[in-house]
Amino acid sequence: ASGRMSTDTLLVEIRTEELPPKALARLGKAFADALRGALGQDGFVEADSALEWFATPRRLAVALTRVRDTAPDAPIERQGPLAKSALDANGQPTQALVGFARKSGVAVDALEQRDTPKGKAFFYRAMAKGAVLDEILAPKVEAALKGLPIPKVMRWGAGEAEFVRPAHGLVMLHGSRIVPGSVLGLASGRTTLGHRALSAGPLTLSDAGDYARMLRVGGHVIASFETRRRAIAEG
Repeated sequence: ASGRMSTDTLLVEIRTEELPPKALARLGKAFADALRGALGQDGFVEADSALEWFATPRRLAVALTRVRDTAPDAPIERQGPLAKSALDANGQPTQALVGFARKSGVAVDALEQRDTPKGKAFFYRAMAKGAVLDEILAPKVEAALKGLPIPKVMRWGAGEAEFVRPAHGLVMLHGSRIVPGSVLGLASGRTTLGHRALSAGPLTLSDAGDYARMLRVGGHVIASFETRRRAIAEG
């Protein structure tokens, strides 16, 4: 992981066979909320990140602005034994204190003593390195999909993957960069499909923030469920 921390739009798209039309909006929204929650929990999402969800009969997608490539470092603190049980009569560390230091991966003299309601106690304090988006995104996407309100899951092909419908494509982009990983047995990339009849072929997505426009222009697909519903109502 790089030392810098950059924020960019994150796009995740899963392409499937025909999804149940009545459940489409519910699935799209639930997937987006679950993914945002999982990334937010680990500090990848800025307070002003904007979430947009997309759902068409053959895709669910989420775009989230201002997602970090590395979560911030976080302080960790563990309380060890009380001083009265940590030091013997000669002030030497007891097994309890030696064991606590060993478990924390430091020498006894690296621990600090602080007052607690029960008396002085030994503490271990450190900074935990922030997680890296490339390492956690695929498992979080998979978990968000597994948690969707799906009445019945299917298996397909020779793989072990299960979902509401067979899945055929995965896009994971952070800005213009592919986030590596695999979900439901699919490796991530930047290629998607547009409209079955009107699109000229596979679409290569250059940037996460340009998803809806590229699908509309190159693929003749309105990815936003709400925009599509409005257009149909107006028509």
